[in-house]
Amino acid sequence: LNVEDYTVSVDALLEQGNGYGLFFRANDRNVNGYTFQYDPGYGRPGAFIFRRWINGREMSPFRPYQSAPDGYQWYGTKRRVEIQVRGNELTARIDGQVVARVNDDAEPPVPVYNDGTVGLRTWSNTVVCFDNFQVTIP
Repeated sequence: LNVEDYTVSVDALLEQGNGYGLFFRANDRNVNGYTFQYDPGYGRPGAFIFRRWINGREMSPFRPYQSAPDGYQWYGTKRRVEIQVRGNELTARIDGQVVARVNDDAEPPVPVYNDGTVGLRTWSNTVVCFDNFQVTIP
């Protein structure tokens, strides 16, 4: 998908593990791009975070990242995850509610990615079911 602005969405049901992510504006085999991560394993009580990837390595989360509210049900609940990409503004919604919003206004030599593909990722023995994956262009 080589357009600059779009929304990527998916229904996801996390059964176990430390989380999953959605790649966007990703390029190359070694991954240069971004992920949004639905991450119950990040801090306590988990967090919704955006990360930059450079040559296949995930960088520290963008600040600010959003910790989940106390009592948040990470597991066993189907969630609608939506990432809206508009210029340098990245917005994540879970079940229609904004959970993270950042502006990528990095300066060289840190790369800013303007286009690329989308995809899914998991880590740490995660078991998750994905359904209704789609990309919409405004």
